[in-house]
Amino acid sequence: MPVSGGGLISGVSTAVKALRPGARVIGVEPELAADAAQSLRERRRVTWAPELTYRTIADGLRTTALGVHPWEHVRRRVDDIITVSEEQILSAMRHLAVAGRLVVEPAGAVAVAAWMHDVAAIDTSTSTVAAIVSGGSVDPVLMASVLSGGPPA
Repeated sequence: MPVSGGGLISGVSTAVKALRPGARVIGVEPELAADAAQSLRERRRVTWAPELTYRTIADGLRTTALGVHPWEHVRRRVDDIITVSEEQILSAMRHLAVAGRLVVEPAGAVAVAAWMHDVAAIDTSTSTVAAIVSGGSVDPVLMASVLSGGPPA
């Protein structure tokens, strides 16, 4: 699922782990705003400067750090946080629009981007996979560019 300030992944991971303790919960962030991935890897809450996180097209994931309280849930219940590239995000947006008829903002497409490009390395023949897709607040010019396959406007 997408990771920003940590509220969504905190709640979902708490519910999933309560119902299925053996389930893997994986968060996804853009490479250009990967403060949560770094935090989990280093086992400490890390803050990135705004000029770093604001490089990503996924404007809904531009937070500079996980919240203090969500970090405690993430630390205890999230199995991994992986990253996707800007190109992978745009590809997922295009796929969701064309194949799924869904208008999804860049932040909401990161989980599908990870699945499409096998970033999580999950064997889908033996595992059930769910991806949270959220947010339709995408600039029409950007969406037109995504659909045409051109560079982001």
